[in-house]
Amino acid sequence: MRASDDRLRDRRILALAIPALGSLAVEPLYTLVDTAIVAHLGRAPLGGLALAVTVLGTGFWIFHFLQEGTTTEVATRWGQNDRRQVADTTVQALWLALLLGVAAGVMIAAAGPQLTQVLGGHGEVQRAASTYLRISAIGVPMLFISLVGHGFLRGVEDVKATVPVVIVANVVNVILEVLLVNVWHTGVAGSAWGTVVAQAIACVWLMVLTWRRLPGTAPTLVGPQPRQWRRLIRVGGWMLIRTGLLVGMFALATNAAARKGDEVLGGHQIAYQVFILLALSTDALAVSAQTLTGTLLGAGDEHELRALMKRLWRMTWVVGGFLTAVVAALAYPIGHFLAPDGATAHVAVIGIVGVAVMQLPAGAAFLTDGQLMGASDFRFLAAAMAVSAVVYAPLWALVAWGRDLGITEIWGALVVMMVLRGALGWHRSRRRNAT
Repeated sequence: MRASDDRLRDRRILALAIPALGSLAVEPLYTLVDTAIVAHLGRAPLGGLALAVTVLGTGFWIFHFLQEGTTTEVATRWGQNDRRQVADTTVQALWLALLLGVAAGVMIAAAGPQLTQVLGGHGEVQRAASTYLRISAIGVPMLFISLVGHGFLRGVEDVKATVPVVIVANVVNVILEVLLVNVWHTGVAGSAWGTVVAQAIACVWLMVLTWRRLPGTAPTLVGPQPRQWRRLIRVGGWMLIRTGLLVGMFALATNAAARKGDEVLGGHQIAYQVFILLALSTDALAVSAQTLTGTLLGAGDEHELRALMKRLWRMTWVVGGFLTAVVAALAYPIGHFLAPDGATAHVAVIGIVGVAVMQLPAGAAFLTDGQLMGASDFRFLAAAMAVSAVVYAPLWALVAWGRDLGITEIWGALVVMMVLRGALGWHRSRRRNAT
């Protein structure tokens, strides 16, 4: 009977995790396509894209609490069978996303050149980054609204509805970018416009899916209610600190790469995009952990939650070990396929090997993040990230100003940070399970 129960648990986990790969893949796949196409325009456009993506990625992950807060709140209320509160939370999260998205878009468009200079951009690299940012700012409000749509669908365990959205949006993105960049020769600007159009399609589609899935009380909650915003911000406030610190550490890594020259910056950008894409596999299991933790805690079934977490840990080790072996084996061909020249490819290969080493600790970190988010333990997540940042900061400074240090040390410092994150999260999750 136990084996049968475990198989049922595995199916429930995978029913969330496999479709979640799609919702998680949206922004990283956009960027990976941009990287692959822009890389063949030369080092300066690729370096500019690296800086622009760092700025956009920082905004994306800082405001990712819109998705995580919505997921946790909706899953918990769903487990409690409080359908009216599910609708209330979702509609108000959409209003908050619109407000924050417009503000962030305006800030990115206005301050883009200054932000890329802070990250070390200059000359052609800085101009390419500024062009990409000004155009991409148009898509920021749509991206934020999409975060809430994904969060709601996760919370009600309907992640599979997002799969066709992701497929269509990314196909449109590829087609547009090939036409705009390779056929009509619009450069970095064409790459940015292709992504904005794809984001618009995904946003509209997700809103249709969300509105159809909302409980029948939703039409009475159309107007903005700032008091509800404050509640959602409190839920995600600690997440904002946690994510800001995490993104900040990766931004510092990009800054260190920029200090080493265009070759290192371009190679680092390729390795970073590979890391983001691979993170989807283990982060998809974190989505299952977050949704199921929120739902089962809401329903008061902690025994089933502990059993599900045991299965999730086993899956995480298997996936992490598999990715480590595959990425290490394919580092050379991936680096040479994506890089514009041999020198950049050499740097990219070293960075990708660092990505391979990171897979097991990253899996542990992501899984415990998901479990603790589902339990609304956002304060601990922020504290653990602060500890990791304190350890990472001197390592980054050493690498950034070290004359003979380069891509190996850049990714080595990131691996140390990820190991510490995973260890702290694992210790916290064990204490929670023991209670």
